[in-house]
Amino acid sequence: MPEHTRFPRQHENVLFVGIGGGNDIFSTLLAMSALRYLGWSWKRCAIAGALSPFHDHDVIATGARCLRVIKTTSKRYIPTRVGAAERRIEFVDATVSRLARDLLVTCDGVFGLDLRRGSLGLVRTFRHLAARYDQIVLVDLGGDCLYRGASDTHVLSPMFDAMVLRAFIDAKVPGLLFEAGPGTDGEIDPEPLRQALFEVGAEPHDVHPHAIAKFERLYREHIAQVRPGHTVRNTIRAFHSTDKNLTVMHGTKAIIGNFRREHSIMQRINTDLCKQFFLIEPRKLRNPFMLRCDGPKDWFCKTQIKQTRTTTEADLQYLRVSDEIWRFATPSPLFAPDWRRIMLERLLDELWLGQTCDAMWFLPADWAQLSPEHTQDFDAIDDQGLLAVRRKQT
Repeated sequence: MPEHTRFPRQHENVLFVGIGGGNDIFSTLLAMSALRYLGWSWKRCAIAGALSPFHDHDVIATGARCLRVIKTTSKRYIPTRVGAAERRIEFVDATVSRLARDLLVTCDGVFGLDLRRGSLGLVRTFRHLAARYDQIVLVDLGGDCLYRGASDTHVLSPMFDAMVLRAFIDAKVPGLLFEAGPGTDGEIDPEPLRQALFEVGAEPHDVHPHAIAKFERLYREHIAQVRPGHTVRNTIRAFHSTDKNLTVMHGTKAIIGNFRREHSIMQRINTDLCKQFFLIEPRKLRNPFMLRCDGPKDWFCKTQIKQTRTTTEADLQYLRVSDEIWRFATPSPLFAPDWRRIMLERLLDELWLGQTCDAMWFLPADWAQLSPEHTQDFDAIDDQGLLAVRRKQT
């Protein structure tokens, strides 16, 4: 028999939205199966995921602002200057589009939410979608959207979740958050996760073994070769584990030209939490990074300068701004100071050559660490608390 739930179970059309980028869009398939076993039903559905604002995508525009159609052949690229060679990278959303076509006969398709205009750009998008779908299920695997501030250490990728959640809340449309695999993304430890879930009144339900079995099969056959990641793999492992706790390694990396550096962190996972999923009213979340913003830079300035500096999806990424390519010259704070200084110097070398980008944003404190020998050939101008740095004109 279906477990008791305060959320309605019968719907006409349901939209499942992977809010955090990465494999969250694939995790919508776990949400579908888990909710079916809970007694949910719907006539039609659709899937959506957050499109990284730091990449160019081969997708189809729609009549709605910030809403794109993901083709089964869609591709993703790192932004490059005019005339530069294409730099293609994996795009799991296209794989999910193929899975949806092959497995979900009632699925309307797979969409991408364009984050380049931040949460403000997505508000009308959610209202447009709510006119077609009477229920929106936001899907997060790992629990980083439960972040409550600096006390939750080593958060790694808080931007996409925060933008999508803020837009959803501001749109005032019906929906809920499906949370699974708490702690498997390496961002928050079990104790604060339990506390956060309690504070938001999360409704727990057991993950049905058949739901995780199907999810695991699809991951191994279709996703692991495209984007293996850690979160999905750890969620599956934690569900099957007979140990109460697991310890896994996560990390962040820096790639600047031929320079590569990784930093690993240890994450504890409570497997009991990972044998459940949680239904949450999104408006009860108290994530301080869920701020209104008009794009990635605005979000970065409001959170990483005015709040707490953490690792984010923006670190060292390129961003297309009009007809220019900018780079966030912001190595993760998890790296040791000496390594960060080396990275900053290499970033200036890259900017001097002018082959990959036109300008960069530096944190003022980082800029102050560089010697005049390294900075004398560049102009640095305040830009919302960041320093907009360009090579001096000669």
